[in-house]
Amino acid sequence: MNIISMKNILQKLEHIRANVFKHALISFLLAIPLEIPQAGASVAASHQIASNDGVPTFKSLGLTIVKPLKFMSAAEKEPEVYDAETLKSLNMTQDEFIQREYELRELAADTLLDIYFQINRNTISIDASLEKKNYVIPGNNWQSITGTNYEYLVPVLDRDLSKALDDIRGKEKYHCDCTIASGFAIYALIEKFFPESKNEFLKSTRIKHVQEKRELRRAELQSQGRPFFVDDYKQQLAMELAKGHTMEPLQEGARGIKPGDHIYFEGHPQYLAVHPAGTFRGEYLFFVGYNLKGLKMYIGCGELFAKGPKTAQEIQKNLAEKYLKGMTFSGEEARNKELESAYQLIRGILPTNSKLSVAIILDLQKP
Repeated sequence: MNIISMKNILQKLEHIRANVFKHALISFLLAIPLEIPQAGASVAASHQIASNDGVPTFKSLGLTIVKPLKFMSAAEKEPEVYDAETLKSLNMTQDEFIQREYELRELAADTLLDIYFQINRNTISIDASLEKKNYVIPGNNWQSITGTNYEYLVPVLDRDLSKALDDIRGKEKYHCDCTIASGFAIYALIEKFFPESKNEFLKSTRIKHVQEKRELRRAELQSQGRPFFVDDYKQQLAMELAKGHTMEPLQEGARGIKPGDHIYFEGHPQYLAVHPAGTFRGEYLFFVGYNLKGLKMYIGCGELFAKGPKTAQEIQKNLAEKYLKGMTFSGEEARNKELESAYQLIRGILPTNSKLSVAIILDLQKP
């Protein structure tokens, strides 16, 4: 194992941002097929997000990949450990891996901010009585499949993934919720990370293969006495991207979460008892970076995220509000007391996450 101090990491990341020529030179030598920004441009700009469309970007929001040093705990300042075997298999030094991780996670954040902006612009609010058959996306590039307890939309086999995503990015309205939206986001990441092989990658994760892997994973976790949190096609696709990670309790420590990771925030435990047909029992989200105050920012589907990512506090307070919706109280004070109680209960529930594996993505990108 090799170790590099957090201080050195931060210094190197700042150097990386200022040295675009070095980006291009190293990436050329490594023959990694990823777009490199022109001089004076950012990695975010390579996604060609039109600023006049009002799309929030990683840089326009002032986000960072790592928490600003002044907000770090002692644990977060501890040196990060990189596996020597992984670096060797990628034919990379620590410095090169750190650089590529920084670039890929910023690219992931911009991709997620972009696709969710399009989704939230086009989404028609979900009605509690909405039938599954109304989850229809314009065009003929999507089909629905039924999971254990849900219905999902997936690209039609042998269609171009970019054309399917263009249906999502178009101007026509459609019904969507946070679960379906997070599936779209994963497809957008596949499109961005594997531009030349995206359709082949998609075919490798078709339904039969994924269902087989799902059952194997379920059996593996059950044999270890561990719960299988999510058992649907969409999450298995995320597992393909992260190679083996499923939704597991998020261990908040020095590096429990990084930009690009897929997160689920649980809502109030009694939400479904109060709202049997409700759609706010939780939120599927993606972590997109730290803000200037050192707070984690998450992007998701719905009115709350119409103008960009939110903090955990904003998301969990919104889930508390959704739980209280329709209830009557003796007065404002009583309602506020119940709201705070609901929020504190939700806040105490450990989120689950599926990590984005940069090492695996780099390995798959190798020519």
